[in-house]
Amino acid sequence: MAEAKVVNPLPYSDFRSDTATAPTFEMFEAMKKASLCDDVYNEDDSVKKLERYVATLCGHEAALFCTSGTM
Repeated sequence: MAEAKVVNPLPYSDFRSDTATAPTFEMFEAMKKASLCDDVYNEDDSVKKLERYVATLCGHEAALFCTSGTM
């Protein structure tokens, strides 16, 4: 039996893994500018900025960023 090939005209993104795609020039530029601090000791400025943003957004005095267990 022959397999039917279905062509999807809609654009799609492949989110299976970061190893399945190549970073763009803009991604490399963002990586070069990214903070290299570890947030274990509350040192990472980008995490502190995110926590302040979420606290303000939610109307709270503070927020805590917790990574998921699936990372």
